Amino acid sequence: MKKFTAIILLIIFITACSSNETPADTSAGETFIEEESLDGLPALDYSGYEFNIYTRSNNTFYKYVIEEETGDILNDAVYRRTRNVEARLNVIFNEFENTDANAPRTIMLAGDDIYDMYNARCTHAFAFWLEGLTVEISDLPYIDLDKPYWNKTTNESLTLNKRQYVAIGAANIGAYDFIFTLLFNKKLINDLAFDSPYDLISSGKWTMDKMDEMMREASSDLNGDGKFDINDRYGYASGQHITLPAFWIGAGLFSVSKDSDDVPYLSAGDEKFVEVFNKVFDMTKNSDAWFKTPDAGNVPSTSITLLSGNQTLFMDTQVFDINRLRGMDTDFGIILYPKYDELQENYRVRFGFYDAFVVPKSNSELVLTSAVIEALNSESYETVMPVYYELCLKTRNSRDGESEAMLDLIFKNLVIDIGDTMWSDRIRDGVFTNMFLGNDRNIASKLASMANSIQSDIDKILDMK
Repeated sequence: MKKFTAIILLIIFITACSSNETPADTSAGETFIEEESLDGLPALDYSGYEFNIYTRSNNTFYKYVIEEETGDILNDAVYRRTRNVEARLNVIFNEFENTDANAPRTIMLAGDDIYDMYNARCTHAFAFWLEGLTVEISDLPYIDLDKPYWNKTTNESLTLNKRQYVAIGAANIGAYDFIFTLLFNKKLINDLAFDSPYDLISSGKWTMDKMDEMMREASSDLNGDGKFDINDRYGYASGQHITLPAFWIGAGLFSVSKDSDDVPYLSAGDEKFVEVFNKVFDMTKNSDAWFKTPDAGNVPSTSITLLSGNQTLFMDTQVFDINRLRGMDTDFGIILYPKYDELQENYRVRFGFYDAFVVPKSNSELVLTSAVIEALNSESYETVMPVYYELCLKTRNSRDGESEAMLDLIFKNLVIDIGDTMWSDRIRDGVFTNMFLGNDRNIASKLASMANSIQSDIDKILDMK
């Protein structure tokens, strides 16, 4: 079991361990006895220091501090993770919750050194940094983003002007709930004699055109009444909120890209992006192959109804919702969104949202804080992520070995489009969600309306000291 877990963990976070030296630590009350560990931290004793975490709670909220074991395997893994770090560093965790994502701003503006770490919404983590309220990762000496418990591809997506203001690691359990994937109905694949999506993916032939072809062939007016509604069969069911970004990211594109100097720029008007944009409208709005739901949520209940009734070939979902389907009798597989074409080198998977740690500039114990954060992520990698991964796999009573391989591929190819996350209010939700809802394809005028706002933030990033 230990060997299996180690293999899975290596696949989830494909990075190489760094050989950098441990930074010098001058905090009082510490010992410096070296010990072997995945994170390479020395033996540290913080003499019962109370480490205060301020967390934004939401519907996919995972607490850092669990008070007791309950028998739920994920709850108990998080409990053990936190207890292990407390014992290892001789700290005591306190967690304070608030539903207001803006609440940390007031505290940080006052300069109060109350909380060592904040758990911030992606949009707010960026804003806090831009306002000069939080430190960068380079200010936290024990954090080593080359370690395997930090997610390499997503963190590379999050640098701005070669500065890492936020990072995703194994302790950010809730962030992994917002990985967007496709499910496919195995019965319909067999009944319609389609190629296995698993085989198409492994051969590099899983493209937008191939999915479109299968969608159209699968759709059928089952009751013959001349109209398509909830009683008929479709090729694809999804919420209107997430359809466009899932496809453009799958095609290897970003609404906001970065140049060779790591400076972001609005790329949603590029020729290939517009081509993919129009292709998605053609696959959905111009076709009866997509169930035309009015629901703008991430995973509409109608999508689940259609999949369970063998009435949709493909369904969009986020990892958070896979567990909702564990009792479903209908057999399904987990796959990723298609590539643009066969020439595209790698599959890409949308990391659609995240809450991440930020450390306020008022924090007077940056070395201690960095050790705690590093230990939390290292311990989560060994204690929590194997359990979380197992839950993702066990969608039914038996394990789907092929879906397991797909999850390996999914976790290895995660990327973040900052126009889909930190600038989601202005780009994804502010423009593209409304365009998709209203079947509005005039992308040029919409981009012009937000260009000045985005450029203003870019200028602030470049001016930051």
